[in-house]
Amino acid sequence: MVVVTEVFENLARTAGATKGFRDLRVHVLPHPMESRPAAEVRTIARARFRDIVRLLASERSPTIRTPYSRSSRRRAGATASR
Repeated sequence: MVVVTEVFENLARTAGATKGFRDLRVHVLPHPMESRPAAEVRTIARARFRDIVRLLASERSPTIRTPYSRSSRRRAGATASR
């Protein structure tokens, strides 16, 4: 199981497949994280905690995306911070 930001999802899947983890469980967070205010990072962490635990406990699970992802911001009409 791996937790990555959006821009590293393909890399994680490719690296996992290369090492034999074709069904790698992936939790995708928004990118970038380091430039977000601490309060926003805590909010994202609290919102995603149960999903991450569920993903850790599962044998196989689909990718889980945070509601704070860049693509969901675009759909909401907001601009992503970079």
